[in-house]
Amino acid sequence: MVSLAEAELSFDAPPGFSALNAEEMRLIYQTSQPPKYAVGNEARTTTIGYDLAQAAIRVDQLKEAKPAIESQLERTGTGFVWKQREIITLQGQPWISLECTFHGSDGEGIDIEFHDILLMTARHGRLLRISFNSTQEEFPNVEKALRKTIQSIRFNRK
Repeated sequence: MVSLAEAELSFDAPPGFSALNAEEMRLIYQTSQPPKYAVGNEARTTTIGYDLAQAAIRVDQLKEAKPAIESQLERTGTGFVWKQREIITLQGQPWISLECTFHGSDGEGIDIEFHDILLMTARHGRLLRISFNSTQEEFPNVEKALRKTIQSIRFNRK
């Protein structure tokens, strides 16, 4: 089980996933706003990044924020293709759910095709992000486990 105390969030990571260290985070998340935390498989070819960002947002703003987030994502890599983009409900809470593929770097200069599922919602007035990132080659082998993890997302009640 993975948890993020400040968001009172927990989810069940796939078997064999473990926390990434600082160097792994730097190599894998080459973005201006990387997640604060991540877990991944042993090879680090599939990861789940998560954090409660400083960006202020309310649940009623998700629908209007979605197009701007989509536009920002489209600039993340070449060969960008949307697989899905909608508002879903998990545990009674609305989430922006975005799924895409794109070409990017593995952190060591090797071009790789990625498959991402990104979930975002408002929590305590801030943006809660959970990103499921896999190489396109590996995605068919891990998709079922990642979707099971998504269904395990829950807010811990006090």
